[in-house]
Amino acid sequence: MGGHIIFLDVSAGRYFSIPSAWNDGFRLALSGEASVLDEAVMPRLLEAQLLAVTDGPDHPSAPTLPELPIRSLLDEAVADASMVAGWRAAFLQWVARRTLSRHGLSAVASIFAALERRPEIKPDRALRIAKRSAMAFRRSGTLVTSADTCLVRSTALALTLRRRNVPAQLVLGVTASPFSAHAWVQLRDLLLNDRIEHVRSFTPIWAL
Repeated sequence: MGGHIIFLDVSAGRYFSIPSAWNDGFRLALSGEASVLDEAVMPRLLEAQLLAVTDGPDHPSAPTLPELPIRSLLDEAVADASMVAGWRAAFLQWVARRTLSRHGLSAVASIFAALERRPEIKPDRALRIAKRSAMAFRRSGTLVTSADTCLVRSTALALTLRRRNVPAQLVLGVTASPFSAHAWVQLRDLLLNDRIEHVRSFTPIWAL
């Protein structure tokens, strides 16, 4: 992103970047060319635990990230949800906020991993469920405070759908200059809880 390298520390629930002088060295290490790293940079990357010395040639592969969505549910004519559905969505956001505040993003990732083993349902049924759930969360916008962040809302929506075997993804993206972070939910190429023009300004770095 414009020459910047931005990391997400899942266990700590924070984003961070490295000094620009380390960028080239880190990219060389990722490409398997650590042997040509600047001798002054390598110890710093090791000390920061951004690199680790291993005995074998294997290294973790880059995460698989979804393509940015090309259409948004908010631009489609979809029936509004009931107030009862809105209250339920508000409660699910409260649960997500408590989970994130008490146990962090790594706990959320563990929940997603456990749900990964569930079989997916047929695409047309998944789409119907996704639309109904997304509209319920949109309705809840009149019931929850502005302190409820995009991460809380998106985590709650994505977990709701995954528990119903809908293969929706929670996506986290960032911008570099100035730095900002955002979270949204998408089902394949359909954005469920945001506008296309908004999420296109972010580069996805993690998805569940």
